[in-house]
Amino acid sequence: MKQHLEAEELVEVMPGHRAELMPMTLLYPHRQHLSHRLQVFADWLETLLKDKLL
Repeated sequence: MKQHLEAEELVEVMPGHRAELMPMTLLYPHRQHLSHRLQVFADWLETLLKDKLL
C-alpha cells in the first residue's frame, strides 16, 4: 500500500481519521522446537509486512 500512495495511484481521503495501528499475531501449535518451514514462513511474513505497511 505504501508504494501505491507514493506513486499517487492511491489517494488518502481522510488523513486526520486514520485507524490506530493494530498488532498482528501468527498463531501456531505450541512446540518446543519450531519446524524449519514455520520459521521460514514467519521470517518471510515479517519481511513482507514490514516493507508493505505504513
